[in-house]
Amino acid sequence: MAKLRHIKQLVKIVVVLTIVGCAGPMTPFGAYDIPQDQQSSKSLKNQTQTSSIPPSYINVYPEKLILHRPIDLRVVVNNPGGIDSEAQINITYNKKPIPKKYIKRSKKLISKDGKTLNLIFKNIRFIPGKFNKLEVSYTREDGQSFMKSVGPGHCSMYTAQDIKHWEHFKVPDEIKGLIKSISKKEKYGASFLAALIAQESSFNPKAVSWSKAIGLTQVTSIAEQEIFFKKKMRWPRYYRLNKLPVYFIKSYIKMGIINNHNEWRLNPKLSIEGGIRFLDYLNGYWSYRSNRKLLEKTFKNHAIPKEQIILASYNSGAYRVKKAIELYGKDWALDPKLVEAKKYYQNILSYCYTFEKSSELAYE
Repeated sequence: MAKLRHIKQLVKIVVVLTIVGCAGPMTPFGAYDIPQDQQSSKSLKNQTQTSSIPPSYINVYPEKLILHRPIDLRVVVNNPGGIDSEAQINITYNKKPIPKKYIKRSKKLISKDGKTLNLIFKNIRFIPGKFNKLEVSYTREDGQSFMKSVGPGHCSMYTAQDIKHWEHFKVPDEIKGLIKSISKKEKYGASFLAALIAQESSFNPKAVSWSKAIGLTQVTSIAEQEIFFKKKMRWPRYYRLNKLPVYFIKSYIKMGIINNHNEWRLNPKLSIEGGIRFLDYLNGYWSYRSNRKLLEKTFKNHAIPKEQIILASYNSGAYRVKKAIELYGKDWALDPKLVEAKKYYQNILSYCYTFEKSSELAYE
């Protein structure tokens, strides 16, 4: 035990430095506050020299960055030869160093055999809307370096994955059943659909936004027109709703004047189906020949980020997203007009990932 305490005290956690113009920008770990003349003593790149010690490995839990809520982040470093006193753990966030003082405050646990080091960071919040990438590097005494890179969680619109956990949401069984049955019928991923609803309404079937979006999927009057025009559906609509101020709409819903019998968006089943109809419309919009050619030209030799584009269109409108792609190319999400849309789709993909993986995120 004395040896382990000695190792624990001697393990050096050295932050990789990049030149920062000024101190102060915030990260999930705190403000950058590191002298510019400090440098890492060893390279992060894998060394070519041979070693009799088997390769080390680095794991990060959760395995993807969660953007919609704070998490406890755990970095696990294993060295078959034992965590040595000259070990360097280098951690960067978005290619910038996290504060050395914050790493020192992390909880450090070393296994009984002295081969595994755990660094636990409590209550870390990665911010949606930003480029989020975490890199961890471990350099051993023999000069060999090992790196682990972690980005945000992602999931597909159409991949059928069971929802393993509903996070902190208290979702009624009726809505759970509708999400699962309708997504299966319409060939959408249940976790993707649940994630959209989580972001839009937090599973509140009576939710009303200041833009008069209503219900589980928060379909707006503009989106409603597209749905009804294309599909010629005859769902119940409260005839004066779009002319009413938002506070009247909320009051009328609370009093039961506007209800799930005279306004389809307050009907959980129809709201979910309506949200899917709007997703179908957006998918069709981006499948038009001219729009498809725009995407193929813009993302040549790259995968087209279809989920991100469709979700951004759901939030901000397809035309605005199209103009951003025409102006900024593959960096379309950096358009200042899509700041909220970027946060929106990153949150949804984060929710979707955790709904599929949530049971695997916890650790002892």
